[in-house]
Amino acid sequence: MRKKFLGLLAVMLLFTAVSAEASDVNLTIINNTGFTVHHVYTSSPASTGWGADFLDGDEFLEDGKQLVLTVPNGTRWDIRLIDEDGDTYTKRNWGSTTGSGPFRATFVPEDIDR
Repeated sequence: MRKKFLGLLAVMLLFTAVSAEASDVNLTIINNTGFTVHHVYTSSPASTGWGADFLDGDEFLEDGKQLVLTVPNGTRWDIRLIDEDGDTYTKRNWGSTTGSGPFRATFVPEDIDR
């Protein structure tokens, strides 16, 4: 009986892990700001801070280029870019709580934080 329970538990955990991965979606960040972006962050709208930088120290997002991120589906995101001059561009509570995308966030000069 115990072996059957452990086997069933293992199968349930496997399907849970597969379901969690399947619920991820692509979020495409498009830089049309006119500047090179040095930092890209996302966070939950309920969060008081930003997550890890999606660009490492040697990587930049040139103007006109895009970056594809993998994020959890069924959520909204705050997205922040920081350009070469230190200017920030933020989209708050962005995304969709339904659907599977594609999700695209285009940043333009008017999105600069004032």
